[in-house]
Amino acid sequence: MYRLLKKNELPLDIEIHTDPLSVVPAALSKRRAFKRNRIKQEESQDNKGGASKCLFCNPEELEGNPEIALHLDNKVMSFPNAAPFLPGDQRVICLWNEDTDKRYAHAHKFKFADFGIEEFYYLTSAAVQLAKEFPNTPSGQTLQNEPSPIQCIAGFNIGKLAGQSIPHFHIQYGWQVVLNPQNIGSELLDLYYREMREASLILYPLNDSNDEMFVLVPWTPKGQYHIEIHLRNRYQLGDLEPSEISKISYFAQEIISLYRNAGIQNMNILFTSSPLGKQWQPLCVQFIPRVNMTALYEMIGVNVVDTTPEMIASFFDSSIRWSDVAKKAEKFNASDLYQSRFEP
Repeated sequence: MYRLLKKNELPLDIEIHTDPLSVVPAALSKRRAFKRNRIKQEESQDNKGGASKCLFCNPEELEGNPEIALHLDNKVMSFPNAAPFLPGDQRVICLWNEDTDKRYAHAHKFKFADFGIEEFYYLTSAAVQLAKEFPNTPSGQTLQNEPSPIQCIAGFNIGKLAGQSIPHFHIQYGWQVVLNPQNIGSELLDLYYREMREASLILYPLNDSNDEMFVLVPWTPKGQYHIEIHLRNRYQLGDLEPSEISKISYFAQEIISLYRNAGIQNMNILFTSSPLGKQWQPLCVQFIPRVNMTALYEMIGVNVVDTTPEMIASFFDSSIRWSDVAKKAEKFNASDLYQSRFEP
């Protein structure tokens, strides 16, 4: 039926999905999907002693006394990751207020129910700013001298199952050397999106409009109720404009609210992009709930998921009017939201 969205049907109602944008295939069990009950996960707890003991609220206590940087009119703080997982500039970014009491009361948030549009907008904006600046920094110049291309990675870990080790919302930002680059190409991408629309997996916009931002359900989901935002004309995190961050933030707010209502407490939000200076695949924001722990099958290179793409599309389309959300984003004022949070 499709050239790029491939499906291998196996016994016991198992489907293996692959497509050119996904490195790892997805194994979808229809039998497991129809037996799903409401997800019930425990709320995250602060077992580190509260805001007064939080290293992000009190960065002077960080090991090695790293250099602290403030961004976006001192609304955001960042510092080098003490245990980087990739070479190059690796930073941890979180909300900030210079008043200690206000910081303790309003920046020290970690429960999924408290993850607000302020966190998403401001922390993403700071990561975008750093990504714009990085190519001209000493670390950026060094990495660009490597024979392999480099790529920006950024993301949120929310909840224990998603890898959140510090009970305080933050985004991790950094760069990696791309060992196995994927050059999708413009013609292949156009065909991919046509097939995704034919499969009714592009939820916004509903037709071939001039809007270059797509909300879609991946053909090869990495987790239960995995959904993505693609920016067809953006290839680097540093390319994002404030208006685009606002729109993504509004979509994110609706997506996360729906996850909360479903009983989900753990998720990853991942920004992926083309290597620096390349236009190989579009900038993508992935929202991946963590309902199951990574186990045996994932260890051998297959994502085992019990929500099919069709189920995920129905889950979102029955609750979210994407065009209305896009209109609300046009009136978004991040500064007012920050002010109302820290000056209630």
